Amino acid sequence: MKYFIGLVFFAVVVIYAGYELSGLIRRPTLTLIYPTAGQTLTEELLTVRGRAAGLIKLTINGAPTTLAEDGAFAVKLLLARGYNTIEISGTDRFDRSIREILPLVYQPKS
Repeated sequence: MKYFIGLVFFAVVVIYAGYELSGLIRRPTLTLIYPTAGQTLTEELLTVRGRAAGLIKLTINGAPTTLAEDGAFAVKLLLARGYNTIEISGTDRFDRSIREILPLVYQPKS
């Protein structure tokens, strides 16, 4: 009986350690849903939508952005006429970072 309890305790410790170490193995991810890179837009107000996994901090053009519990984010930005770049960057709890540059063109309707 003593060995069985020790074996169960050891299994629980190993499973918990594996769960905690999985954060070291998996890299943070950033998926942009809208808009797509290189897209030409006709509206000045843009909502950037995406999903992040494994991040504790996310910024868009240097401004802190709130993440939903499922990692979703949506931020409204004003575009300048012509070529625009949007920088989306994030950091995980191990200070690893991820960065996406989103080039866009704003061309208002005539």
